[in-house]
Amino acid sequence: LFRSFWDADDEPKVNEITKMIRIAESKKKAIAIGEFARYDFNEKKYILQKKVKDKSLNLQNIARQPGIWRWAFSKSVIDSIHFPELNMGEDQIYLLRIKFSESCIFFYDEITYVYTINRPGQLTGSEYGLKNSLDALRIALIEFEDLCPSDKKKFNCIITFKLLVSYLKRITR
Repeated sequence: LFRSFWDADDEPKVNEITKMIRIAESKKKAIAIGEFARYDFNEKKYILQKKVKDKSLNLQNIARQPGIWRWAFSKSVIDSIHFPELNMGEDQIYLLRIKFSESCIFFYDEITYVYTINRPGQLTGSEYGLKNSLDALRIALIEFEDLCPSDKKKFNCIITFKLLVSYLKRITR
């Protein structure tokens, strides 16, 4: 049994997610991660992400664009993991809390999710979103020390840095 988490204003590609999960299960992988595209609401166009060519760096590359919405998790991996009480950055904290190694991940080369950007009223551009980003960064820094395997530490470091950069971008707008 796998689970995924999606934002209400985005477009999950359910058929591709289903295929991704079936392949991950057949390969005995506990986590599956697909590719994604962005949809620019203002421009009314899709923006495709560059596919990762160097599979040995896949987890580090994914940490730069973690997007929990393109992940599928075996129930056993996330059974005891809880989201923090945040509306912004909560997905990245959730990913920090999951203990895994790169060997348990299946990387899927097809688009499983379309993430919407520049939609009026989105939390990402609001004062409230800014405060939640700072709260997420505080949580990430506190919880970061408790995590183990080296490939996971690199992943966590990149996500923590991304949270910081995201916060700094918002306060300098």
